[in-house]
Amino acid sequence: MYLIKSVKKHLPEYDIIVWDRTQFDIESCIWVKQAFENRKYAFAADYIRFYALYKYGGIYLDADVEVLKSFDNLLNQTYILGEEAGGDIEAAVIGAEKEALWVKECLEYYDNRCFLMPDGTFDMRPVPLLINDVARKYNLNIMPYQFFSPKNYITGDIDITENTYSIHHFDGKWVKKGVVSNLKRNIHKIIYAILGRNWHNKLIHVIRPFIGH
Repeated sequence: MYLIKSVKKHLPEYDIIVWDRTQFDIESCIWVKQAFENRKYAFAADYIRFYALYKYGGIYLDADVEVLKSFDNLLNQTYILGEEAGGDIEAAVIGAEKEALWVKECLEYYDNRCFLMPDGTFDMRPVPLLINDVARKYNLNIMPYQFFSPKNYITGDIDITENTYSIHHFDGKWVKKGVVSNLKRNIHKIIYAILGRNWHNKLIHVIRPFIGH
């Protein structure tokens, strides 16, 4: 796993908590329970990350995050948020103080919310969209994508700079594969190739309600 090896190397003095079933009772939250039962573990983690941050504070990292250098010079900040290359907030790397109000609001989004919908489909709204909404409400500062998520999901390129703390090696396993998902991926690639990253991101935010996530 990227996380454990790189954390031990670059953050040797940090306390590490691996959030598994021994750390969290999945029966305590209907969203987590249903996501877990349906083997949609990434969506179960959407709630658990906010639970961990609100209850304990600290820095949350997905298991596929590779740490490149120490976070020490960021610890004086009350929160840590960055964007990913596609323009949304990178939910795989989040830092927050214990009982932060904006984290509480993210957590409360899941109160009594079912992952399994009445028609048998799943509520698969990506968590970055939730954080985007809350970040705008609280006027949170979002660091550029090179800080925590320099990998471009569309091209596969990794734009590492002197400001890069980590790389999220995401592969989109939570996305249902098929003709529709491939079509959407190709749309992204075409727009990106023609307009470049910045204009691609702006355009996608406008047309997302029509083409989906």
